[in-house]
Amino acid sequence: MERNKKIEIRIVTFKSLLVQMILFSLGINLVSSFFSPYEFDLLLTISPVIGIVIAMPIIYYFLNNKNFKPMLLPKVSLVVLLSIPFIGIVALAVYFGIEYVC
Repeated sequence: MERNKKIEIRIVTFKSLLVQMILFSLGINLVSSFFSPYEFDLLLTISPVIGIVIAMPIIYYFLNNKNFKPMLLPKVSLVVLLSIPFIGIVALAVYFGIEYVC
């Protein structure tokens, strides 16, 4: 018997990746606030979203040969893994920057 060796190629667009990352971030923060003994802090929910909106497009742009065309799934996972530290740095800067001002 011969197996079908055709590999399924999955392409992800920039807009869908951005929306997925924002929804995952909001979902994790909202669900964790339900089980937390502390009160809900809107700033903790907004800070990672701002980090995603700033950091992820920059990494996506440079890993995709300086354009926003759709890319293959392995490269998208690399974008997500590389953007996590930068999202954290930007989110911390936004959180403490707004906390200092207010």
